[in-house]
Amino acid sequence: MDKNLLVVEDDQKILLLLKRVLRCFEKNGVGLFLAKNGTEALLIAKRVKPDLVFLDIAMHEVSGLDVCKQIKGDPELNNTKVVFITGKDSDDDKEEGKKAGGDDYITKPFSPDYIIEKADEILLMCLDEHSKCSGLTYLFDDSEPDNAQPAFGNIRAY
Repeated sequence: MDKNLLVVEDDQKILLLLKRVLRCFEKNGVGLFLAKNGTEALLIAKRVKPDLVFLDIAMHEVSGLDVCKQIKGDPELNNTKVVFITGKDSDDDKEEGKKAGGDDYITKPFSPDYIIEKADEILLMCLDEHSKCSGLTYLFDDSEPDNAQPAFGNIRAY
């Protein structure tokens, strides 16, 4: 059975980072889909029926909370695991995420290694050591490839 992972993030830099971090899953046969807003996310979700959605909350047009409610309310999608990745970190925000149907909640800044572990846990990939990604993701300036900077500097999991 093929697995699909959908990443929904309106910040292009964070979307790129998550794509790079999760690339190892794509190399191991997982369909990796990206959406830059809630409307696009719902269209993709209905088409590919993702097993896991990493979802930002604060987005224009359709919020991540509304996207989650629609996914969980759709009989064809309600088994999809939804993990919020957001800058909203109060207890009330986390409770809202839970009420919307979210399965987990990760606050920004996040650890790329934690994102990989969470995806591996949910998708049950059990990647062996040769298949695992290193969460230490570097963004390179093409003009100066020797000038690598860790994405987001000091990233930590909460």
